[in-house]
This record gives sequence, C-alpha cells and structure tokens, in this order.
Amino acid sequence: NRYFSGGTNNLSGTSNEERAEATLASGGIVYKLTPEISLYYGYSEQEILGIARPNDLIPAHTSPSRQHEGGLRLRLFDGRLYTTFAYFDIKQDGIWEANAANWVDPTAPKQPGINSNRTSKGFEFEFAWSPTKNISVIGSYTEFKNRDQENRRYAHVAERMAGIWGSYTFSETGALRGLSFGIGANYVDERPGDTMGLYTTPPQGSGLPPVRYQPIFWVPSYTEVEANATYRFNKHWKAQLVVKNLLDKDYIRSSTNRTLYLSTPINPKLTLRYEF
Repeated sequence: NRYFSGGTNNLSGTSNEERAEATLASGGIVYKLTPEISLYYGYSEQEILGIARPNDLIPAHTSPSRQHEGGLRLRLFDGRLYTTFAYFDIKQDGIWEANAANWVDPTAPKQPGINSNRTSKGFEFEFAWSPTKNISVIGSYTEFKNRDQENRRYAHVAERMAGIWGSYTFSETGALRGLSFGIGANYVDERPGDTMGLYTTPPQGSGLPPVRYQPIFWVPSYTEVEANATYRFNKHWKAQLVVKNLLDKDYIRSSTNRTLYLSTPINPKLTLRYEF
C-alpha cells in the first residue's frame, strides 16, 4: 500500500505532505477434522497513515496493526446447525501522544512524543440454527478487552455484547401462506463515558507529574427488543411492520462529552412495497 496525505494553509500559504509505503501480509488455513468439524487460523496486517504534530515533537508516522484469529467451526444435523467459536488477538502500534512531562516545567527542553499501542483480545461465538423448514434462529456473543498500554478502557466501547433473533415463516400451502414474523434482542454491556482528554495538569511549579484521566462516568448496559411481521399478498405487493424498542424501555444509547443520546420510545414502522 502507498499512503499520501497533504494540506495547504490558505492564510499562510504553507503546504505539507506525508507519504508512506507498507507491505502487508495476510493468509489463513482451514483443516477439516471431519466433514462436520473444521479448525481454522487467519493472520492479517493493516496500516494507516498518522499525522505529524511538530509542536508536540510527534514525527510523520504510520500506525501498523496485526490480527491473529483462530477457531472451530461446526456444521451439524445436515447443515441445519452452523456454529463458530473464535479467539482473536489484535494489536495496533504507532499511536502517538504528547509527552506529559512537557507540562510540568514549560521552560525545560521539550521531550519527544510518546509512542504507545492498543490491544483488543477476546472471543466470540456465533450460530445459525434451522430446526425445521419454518423456524430459524441466529445468535452471537462477544467478550473481549480493548485497552491502551496502561490497561485503560476506551470510551464508548462495550466489552461484552450479545444478540439473538428468531423467525417463523408459515407454510406456503396453508391459509397463512405469505406470512412471517420474527423477534429478537440485542444486549450491550456498560462502557466508559468520555475521558475528556488524556491528562489533568497539576499546578505549575508544584513539581507533580500530570495524572491520566479515568472515565468520568459510565454508560449503563441495555437490552433492546425488536419484532417484525411480513405479509406478501401476491408477487407484486408486500407489507412489513417493524417495531423497535418493543418493550418501550428507557436507556442511554451513546454519549459525547457531557451529552447523552437516549433511546427512542416504542417505534413502529409500516412499509407497503410494490414490486414490478
């Protein structure tokens, strides 16, 4: 990959540009223990172009990352049940930040920026199951740790999530042919609110080092239930009713700084579609 970034200051007339090149490897292997059971492993690399900040002595750079993933896949009951168990390990380097030592004594020689990293490790489970021709169920569960080099959690990142959805389609020959409905739930665990910056600076001249901010507040976990129903009248007309937040629960969906974004009350939506 070749990267390029450039900019021009229209007030001063100065321009700057940054370039980089990277060779990125990826690959994987699948081994079938039996026709129904497979083991797999994959490796991939990515890289993004960072931004130089001369005032903080942060040079032009890239942020490379690599991912290892391995797991087990099962295909059972003539393909009616398909599951995947996976473990992943992701690390991103080249995350630069200003050196906090420069804030203790502004008159001292400036220290270069600090190069840090970010890791994300955990596992996930997914399944798709069709016990009968009319019934299908899908679900997933993910648990991981997404941390910086000091084991701090990142704002807005839930480290535990789950979801499940089930649907039923009536027989094509019965009185209710053309009708299907589904219901499901999505769970998001608690996550930190904004940290409002990297450091808090002690009084100038105190000689005390700056201290990293911890999360100012936590956004609670929530579960949202959704349902839908679809009916096809004929080959041209179809109606669908989708109801989000079926239980009409209040929860905080996300946050920015000190602004909270709340859930929408029970929210039905009816769509009538004509196809030709």
